[in-house]
Amino acid sequence: MQTRFNADADVEFPERLAGGLMNQGVYIGPEVERELALQANKIDITVNQDSSEQSFSGVHPNQNNFPQDPVYWLINYMTKRGTTFKKGEVIITGSYASLC
Repeated sequence: MQTRFNADADVEFPERLAGGLMNQGVYIGPEVERELALQANKIDITVNQDSSEQSFSGVHPNQNNFPQDPVYWLINYMTKRGTTFKKGEVIITGSYASLC
């Protein structure tokens, strides 16, 4: 795992520790078709574990923007800084962002 902070970032140890702990709990699910992903501001999820089943109705908290907007912003921002991305890499944006 790599840190989400630049080496020269003014970040205290607890923030770095929290980032590592949170990232280690991320579940990477199956690949979703592009067209379905672009419509993913509302999604129903069912989780089955042993004999238990839970269903959730996921709704993106900002209906004026698309869930993929933070990913587009991140790719553009990091590309300007010289970072490259390869197919198959995982990008985690954290919580939703209200981008204009």
